Amino acid sequence: MKKVLFAAILIAIPVVAADDAKPLPQDVQVKMLKEQRTANFLQLQMAQLQAQYDQDSKQLKQVTSDLVNDCTAATKTANLDPEKYTCDLDAMTIVVKPAPKADPKKQ
Repeated sequence: MKKVLFAAILIAIPVVAADDAKPLPQDVQVKMLKEQRTANFLQLQMAQLQAQYDQDSKQLKQVTSDLVNDCTAATKTANLDPEKYTCDLDAMTIVVKPAPKADPKKQ
């Protein structure tokens, strides 16, 4: 984060310096180019991480869907009442459905 902020500041310096019509010192130009390259690398890295996150999220949804389908099929195979039993994906088991909670507004 500090590098990105520093890069933004370094990029803003030429805009301010452009009013003077004097070129920036060479060491400042070199630092600016290095920070710009670092900022570009970080943007590329962030884009790659976002793409990986999107792909992993899609795979997680698919795996969860497959688990639900497999559990539903196992419930049917075991001849269990789907109204009384449900799948606990965390424990990878078929469990009794919890009793419905009483609505506090009706009391």
